[in-house]
Formats: sequence, structure tokens, C-alpha cells
Amino acid sequence: MAYREYTIEGRNAVLEALKSGKPIDKLYVLDGCQDGPVMTIKREAKKRDCFVKFVDKERLDQLSETGHHQGVIAMAAASVTNIALDFWFVLGFRWGVQGAAAATVLAQCLAAGCCIWRLCRIEALHLSRADWKPDGALCGRLMTLGLPMALQNTIIAVGGMIIQTIVNGFGVAFIAGYTATNKLYGVLEIAATSYGYAMTTYTGQNLGAGKLDRISRGMRSGLVIALATSAVIAAAMLAAGRWVLSCFIPEGTAESGRALETAFQYLRLMLLCLPALYILHVTRSCVQGMGNTLLPMVSGVSEFFMRTGGALLLPAVMGETGVMWAEVLAWLGADLILAPSYFYVMNRTRRETEEEKA
Repeated sequence: MAYREYTIEGRNAVLEALKSGKPIDKLYVLDGCQDGPVMTIKREAKKRDCFVKFVDKERLDQLSETGHHQGVIAMAAASVTNIALDFWFVLGFRWGVQGAAAATVLAQCLAAGCCIWRLCRIEALHLSRADWKPDGALCGRLMTLGLPMALQNTIIAVGGMIIQTIVNGFGVAFIAGYTATNKLYGVLEIAATSYGYAMTTYTGQNLGAGKLDRISRGMRSGLVIALATSAVIAAAMLAAGRWVLSCFIPEGTAESGRALETAFQYLRLMLLCLPALYILHVTRSCVQGMGNTLLPMVSGVSEFFMRTGGALLLPAVMGETGVMWAEVLAWLGADLILAPSYFYVMNRTRRETEEEKA
């Protein structure tokens, strides 16, 4: 997750970041590239007064973390600032953990200021005195949309802390293996999160245009792409997962072998159920894009109970493996809520649209 905060690579990812209004500090583009997608990115960057720098392929390769930049790399302003402040506070002032925390807070404040400055430069968003008067109905609508999502994220985070407390009760080898696999979680989830962002934007745009059929087609296409992606990632990680995990587990100790076996066992289980995680992200984002944040929050509650319940109860029956199952049970529990939620919200939206036309 941290990686995506530092750089945004690839044409589709950069274009979505620009369209979503994410503050971009610099945009690096392959010099001489004039094909359609790159020209679209340059137009979007110009609209947002984003600094564009044309560089050669060698420079892009140096900046790239993935090796798949497709001739375009964007850097987020807050993240670049955060890295610089981290070096300054932690290495320069030697403030340690407190320095890292201060750097993060200050970087976020600077990011907020950057966003406000960008907004003030958009003529359509210039604020007048009347705009500062609170609109009760609008504030209520925003709270209705935002609070369930905040509660959903809080519930999921609390569940994660409970799981970590339970894991800490097992041996050192299990903790090391479990932690090593969790370091790969972001790699397994990265495409699912990106598809989720795309689905939210796509659904919201088509909902506003009244094109509900396009939402249905987009949902089906999104699921097909998500499932195919999860299969490719699962195959790749099954082939290389043991080697990757070994990079996180130090050799030469008596517990290293057992930790690696634990890590790979947990990874195999995650990969087996990875399609459920991808379905979760696509479906939840689609429902949120249609303006319903309550049902996704309910799915978060389901995640919490499945995750914590599994971690508390299954070890008595399955031993350490029970803790591993807790995570994938959380995905499945959320899917059981989200699948019918999508059809419910879609059907209700169709009825409301037909009633408005009538």
C-alpha cells in the first residue's frame, strides 16, 4: 500500500489519478511519445496545471519501482514531501518514531493546503461569501454517505488489531511466518484496489448520466477482469511465493524453516481464495458508486465478525491453521453481504429512475 502512495505508474493508473483530482506533484512522460492514451494524459495534466517533464526511457526506468511504467510516471505531492520530511526528521534531527509520525502529519497538512490551492485555481469552484453558509441538507447528505464508510474502515481496522493480538499468542516461528505473508498482502490486493477505484468512478459517472445498463455491463466486465487477474497473480505467487517469502525471513536460525513453511501455507490459502477478495473490492465499490454506503458498512461488520470469530474459535479445532482461515473467511463473509446488496441497490435504482421518468 505504501508504494502506491509514492508513485503512480502506467497509463490507466495515471489517467484515473488525474481525473479523480489526486494532487500530482510531477508527471514524467516518455519524450517523443505521441500515441492516443499519452496525449489524453497530457491534456488532463494541462487542465489541472500539472507540471509535465519529458524524459528518456532510461530516466523512467530509474524512477520506476515496477518496471511497467508504459512511458508515464506520476508522483504524488504529499508522498514526495513525506519522504523528504522522513529523512529530515528521522535522520537529520534523529527524532526516531516521533519524527516519522511528525513527518506524516506535516505532509498531510501540506497535501491539504495543496488541494485547497488547486481548488482555488479552478474558476468554477471560486467561493463567494454565500458559499460559506452551511447547507443543512447537503451536510446531512454528506454525513449520511461518509459516516458509514468511516465506521466500516474502523471496524475492519479493529478486527485487524484483534487478530494481531491473537497471533502474538503463538510461537515465534508462527508470528514470523504470518507476518511475512502479510507483507505480501498489498501485492495480492493491489490490482483489486485499483479495480475498486475504477468501478466507483465508472459507476458514479454512469449513474449521473442515467445509463444503468452501462453499470450492469461494467460490473460484469469488472468481475471477469478481476477474476482473471486474481488467477494470474495466484499462479505467479504459487510459483515464486516461497522464494519471495524467504526474503522476509532471516536464515540461519532454528525457527527459520518452520517460519517459512508457515508463511507458504498461509500464502497458499490466501491464493486459493483470492477471487473472493477481488469480487469483494469490485462489488463493494460498485455499490458505493451507486450512492449506497450503508450496505458496504454492513459487509464490513460481517468481515469483522467472520475474522475475529474465526481467529477466536477455529484454533481450538484446527490449531494455528485456524488463524489463517480467519482472513479468508472475512472475505467470504463480506461477499455474502455484497452480492445480494448489488442486485438490491441496482433494482431499487432502476425503479426510482422509471418512476422519475413517469
